Amino acid sequence: MSNLSRTLRPSVLEALAVYGKERFPDHPPIENIELSVEGPDLIVELPGTDGQPQRTVRGRLSAPLLLAAEVWGFHSGRLHGSRAMLEPPIGQNGDVEELTDREARRALSRAGLAWIEAGERQEGLFCLRRGLDVSALSMTGTESEQRLLEQIEDEINPSSELDQATSASTTPNALAKKAAPFADHEDPYERWCCAQKLHSALWHLSSSNRLIFNQHAGPALLKLAQDPVPAVREEGLRGLDYLTWKLWCHGAYPEILPHLAVLMEAEFHTDIQAWRLWEACLAEGDEAAAEAAWSTLSKVAEADQTVRLAANFFEHGDWTDARIVGLGRVARALLAKAQGGDPCADRLRRKKKLKPPKGEVRDAYLRRARHHLVEALESARSRTEEDLRTMEAASSDTERDELRGRRGFTADLHEVAALLDLEQNRPMDALRRLVEADRLDQALGLTWRRGRFDAQMRELAEGLSAEELEGLQLPQRITEPTSVDAVTAVTVSKTTTGSAAEALANMMSKLNAGPTSQAGEPEAVGPDAVGSDAATSATVEAARELVTATLRHLREVTCDDMGTEAEWPWPADLSISYHPEEDRLQARLGDHVHVGSPATVRRLALWVWDVVLGRDVTLSLDWQVQWPSPWQLDDQDMAGAWQELGRLLLREGHRESALRCLRLGFRGFAGAPKDPSDEQLEGLPSNMMEAVRHRGPAEQDFEQWLAAGTRNRNQRLKFLVSLADSDEPENRRWIAEALHSQLDSYAPTQVLQRWKITGETLARLAADADETVAEAGLFARQELANQLFSAGAYHEAEPMLHDLLAAEIRVHVNRYHLWTSLLALGRLSEAEQEHPHIFPARFDATAEVYGRCDAAEALQKRAEDRDPCEARRRPIPLESVSEPEEILRLALQILEPCAALKASDDERERAEELVAEITEELPA
Repeated sequence: MSNLSRTLRPSVLEALAVYGKERFPDHPPIENIELSVEGPDLIVELPGTDGQPQRTVRGRLSAPLLLAAEVWGFHSGRLHGSRAMLEPPIGQNGDVEELTDREARRALSRAGLAWIEAGERQEGLFCLRRGLDVSALSMTGTESEQRLLEQIEDEINPSSELDQATSASTTPNALAKKAAPFADHEDPYERWCCAQKLHSALWHLSSSNRLIFNQHAGPALLKLAQDPVPAVREEGLRGLDYLTWKLWCHGAYPEILPHLAVLMEAEFHTDIQAWRLWEACLAEGDEAAAEAAWSTLSKVAEADQTVRLAANFFEHGDWTDARIVGLGRVARALLAKAQGGDPCADRLRRKKKLKPPKGEVRDAYLRRARHHLVEALESARSRTEEDLRTMEAASSDTERDELRGRRGFTADLHEVAALLDLEQNRPMDALRRLVEADRLDQALGLTWRRGRFDAQMRELAEGLSAEELEGLQLPQRITEPTSVDAVTAVTVSKTTTGSAAEALANMMSKLNAGPTSQAGEPEAVGPDAVGSDAATSATVEAARELVTATLRHLREVTCDDMGTEAEWPWPADLSISYHPEEDRLQARLGDHVHVGSPATVRRLALWVWDVVLGRDVTLSLDWQVQWPSPWQLDDQDMAGAWQELGRLLLREGHRESALRCLRLGFRGFAGAPKDPSDEQLEGLPSNMMEAVRHRGPAEQDFEQWLAAGTRNRNQRLKFLVSLADSDEPENRRWIAEALHSQLDSYAPTQVLQRWKITGETLARLAADADETVAEAGLFARQELANQLFSAGAYHEAEPMLHDLLAAEIRVHVNRYHLWTSLLALGRLSEAEQEHPHIFPARFDATAEVYGRCDAAEALQKRAEDRDPCEARRRPIPLESVSEPEEILRLALQILEPCAALKASDDERERAEELVAEITEELPA
């Protein structure tokens, strides 16, 4: 063995050990190998095991996954398709690093230095780039290693032409279009960067059109996956595999066929590729090719191997389950084609609605779909029954949780069968299928997926006669909806204590019953139906209960560090009074007073929350991120409180306030509207029942527009904004809530676009003359301000934060965000004016250091002519300073107080590292 071989041997063994521990934990480690070197290639000689002959593997340490997969393929006995386990199971994101072990990365870095000393510079540099631990090696390595690192530091990760070309790209598709030409670059480093850039972009592809991305990135990844340089080829194969998974999950079957050919030829994750190929060929009607692919899968897959069956993290099984799931997906795809659609929704986004096929073509699609579905259901039957028996016999929740979701896909099979029955005009058969699907979901499915067939079952049941439904056991919740009024009394009893709970429950029971006519039908109730004093007292009690429930809910979702309820300062001195002639609630807490409509109790509760936090509570760093969106307050426990307050206001004769509260209680918020039944609305006048159910013009227009095609989030925001000039307050309120629901998903690269679309509209809604509209507009504007601040868009966030503070919304956290924004904008004197209101009484020292570090990093980017907001194409210059050196000195001035603050170790170290970095950038 040469000196180089002996030097490299520890690094090779470390990489193999980490890979084996991750992929083959039940196999013994690899130790007895012979290692030799030919140029940049490693020759690994493995001894024979269990009668197998000796095996020789040639590979590169700069492509450690390819090398380790082939070595372990032989060592574990999987001779054919040795790279079948190279990538994580489907469902993982594209940023997974298999060799994350610190020692393995350091070993790769040491090997890189050894290659460079031996004259193999390219191989050595790629090993160092793959090791990703050069900084640790520079501190712990030998003197000669440190010297060599200093010499080649600029070559390890040099400035890339690709980074410059893609610096302004904001969407995955835009990035792919600019990055793809670099797959033909003559420099292997640029091609390697191209593969990594395309791979990482796939993680953010959820809201972009996958077919457009594939159009730009697919040919490039195909070239990179066959690159002559192994390090580049490894990255290309990983990116191509991840792109194939993205396309496969969304039914883009024709597009994945060329990708699968390359992946299978490279024996890359062979079993998964064969599964995808089998499904794609089956969906495209090439059954001979499909069976050939399944035959390949049978040769390389172990019978008991566990695989993920869908994008859903929880659904997993063996290869029999994989075939069942594939057949169900193919049946769904064929049904879509028979209806004139396409299994790939992204294809429909690019084309007008396809014309449904007619006659024999349509019937052929349906026959094939039924054939595959029958096979899937037959194969799943015995396994599902065994799971049901096991679930019934389980003695603990832990055992049941292990089963739950394991074969949730069986419910999906029955759903597809129901859709097929409907397509062939068999509604009774479809309903039976959905009942079975619901039964399996309730017994074996994941809890958050239960009830997903309710609307379909109810609609089908309403279209059938009693004779047809006889003998069919529909779920009780479909045939006999639970009375919400009864639930309300129980809920309120649980959220109050002692006699107050009993009194409130009795009051609700009496009021819900209401006066009735001789015929037993509920009568309309007016302001004189209940004595004014009693009605006012009941209204105050209901409002107080809603405030208390909101505060308790806020504490549960935000305050893990606030201690017990007894330790936490509940507002015992809170007084609430109701003035029925003006329909106004007044809340008093110490010297603070808030007056508003009863329909805006949410805002009153959040005002109380802020006042309480302004007393003797020190807020931790988590408070800037753990503030709940008002959507989290759309809680079932609070629905009853809204309903009760609405009924009481109706008795006072205040119809508009009552309607708003009743709609909140029965229909929820615009993000997830519900449809209450007659039984749930019992006791209300008929005209009020219709008003609660009524969908306004804006809501109807939005639903019709959505039904006409698939829309991305920005398109939905633009359409909602176009409806915002309504004369009706109820329409404007609904639009404000709908905008809030669409903004609820944080997307840093889209935040400026969303601000441009919604900013002016939300400002108008937040200043609306109608209190309920203004409340909804303020909460939506708060969500947008949160996202602008989090994305580093300080120019846009700062004026919004001023407005929100003036409206007394989320006072302490918004003031903290305003202080940080002013620092990041270089306006230190204004920030100092805010400082006494925030520190030290409100936020702890860790939060102050955190904000100062964020602001310093923002200024550091500006000194490099970059904007702290990655969504901005061109940086906005600072008003106070312009020269890079001045900006960096401003950043140091912001960080200066951090040394004296008693912050957490992490934040203190972060501040020290920033000071060192900025100091190095300044001229001596």
